Amino acid sequence: MVAKHILRGPSSALERPGYKRGKRGNASLMGLKSVNPYIIAYVAVQARFAISSQDQWSSVDGQFNYETFYWFIVGIFDDGEGLELIKHYNHHVFGDELEGDQLAAMTVEPELSDFELMKAQRLAKRVRLST
Repeated sequence: MVAKHILRGPSSALERPGYKRGKRGNASLMGLKSVNPYIIAYVAVQARFAISSQDQWSSVDGQFNYETFYWFIVGIFDDGEGLELIKHYNHHVFGDELEGDQLAAMTVEPELSDFELMKAQRLAKRVRLST
């Protein structure tokens, strides 16, 4: 539900898989057609922040470090694990399932290049600023 709220818009969050209505959501504005480990990590961070007692954003909430949490989630996908989770997100957010080759292409390399890291950070910032 959080991923659909962020990527498709609040009105689609509780609707059937792939539902969209009205104004273009963040996924459409960014040209995003499927989720990836970075999007899943971003959604997890937003969900954690939403249920926290913080009234403004900070990268640390007491003993909880959001940046560490984000990279931990991304790291889950390093060895190809988590493809079923990506498939699940894609089905519920976009209403379609990707084929095995497309899904395998979404795994995260164990070490990210500086460019890939900056790209992921820029995407997370764009999504954060647009909501």
